[in-house]
Amino acid sequence: MSLLFVALAMSKVFTSPLQVMNIIPKPVSVSFTQGTFEIGPSTTIVGPGKLSSVAKLLQRDFALAFGFSLPVSGKVTKNAIRLHLDPALSGLGTEGYRMEVRPDGIDIAGSTPAGVFYGTQSLRQMLPTSVFSSSKIDGVTWSVPCATVEDQPRFAWRGLHIDVGRHFMPKAFLLKYIDLLALHKLNMLHFHLTEDQGWRIEIKKYP
Repeated sequence: MSLLFVALAMSKVFTSPLQVMNIIPKPVSVSFTQGTFEIGPSTTIVGPGKLSSVAKLLQRDFALAFGFSLPVSGKVTKNAIRLHLDPALSGLGTEGYRMEVRPDGIDIAGSTPAGVFYGTQSLRQMLPTSVFSSSKIDGVTWSVPCATVEDQPRFAWRGLHIDVGRHFMPKAFLLKYIDLLALHKLNMLHFHLTEDQGWRIEIKKYP
């Protein structure tokens, strides 16, 4: 009887929508509705004004696994991932966001570009895990479950440390490390360039 109870409990844990979505860290609020939104070659990323750089980063992050590059536009269109700045969301802080996924499109809003950026990272996490591949993945339907997600960080300082004073690390690894920090909504990099064992960066003024 106890084994049956454990099995039933585990089935509930692993089939809950939030587990399927894999948003890390767990959002403050998630509510689901019927349907999905499918991202395809005709889907546009709408990022006007100050959000154009956020839109281009999302375009870059999707392109490798998708095998195609989503167009970026400053104009609102249908079948789109629409990025908005909304002062009414200031209660979520500078890094909070609200995302609505509907069958006809996705809206991600925040009071600042930083909040919208973190919303796009949650969107990536809601897609099949193949989205993180560095090469094209065939046979995947890039669909997102319809839901409303609202989130804001609990802590202002959220970071990791990396030490290249004692341990050499290639530039490509460091850039990937920063991308992974951003994906998990960490906002601080504690970067040790030098220790008493050595100085690892060339500065001609201080040979």
